Amino acid sequence: MKLFFNILDIGALAAFLVWTTKSPQWNEKKNYRRRLFLMELGYDLVQSHLDRRRQQPHAFRQNVRIAIQALGLTVTISHPTIVSASTGKQRCHICPRERDRKVNTHCSSCNAPCCPHHHTFICTMCNETLSG
Repeated sequence: MKLFFNILDIGALAAFLVWTTKSPQWNEKKNYRRRLFLMELGYDLVQSHLDRRRQQPHAFRQNVRIAIQALGLTVTISHPTIVSASTGKQRCHICPRERDRKVNTHCSSCNAPCCPHHHTFICTMCNETLSG
């Protein structure tokens, strides 16, 4: 661990030296320029990851969502349009609980799980809403 953090520190110091050589006016009057550089470097390194994660808000845990909102970024919670196969089978939302039909198919309109009896392309409830 010491070696790893030492390598990170040396790399960050080298980047700081290159940066201050290229732009010597950057925060010229502050004594803690390296600390400011490291903070901006860290933020810039995680910015692309944050943007990618913000595109998948349904995959957030509560603490991640709170941390992103603390950074001042907005998080919109929406249901996924495509359900991955890793979510497993879910109970049909139209069948009574006694039947306990577990399915992988979902309504393309409301994304609710539907058994083959209630599933065409849109579940029967959405179909009634659309036709009615």
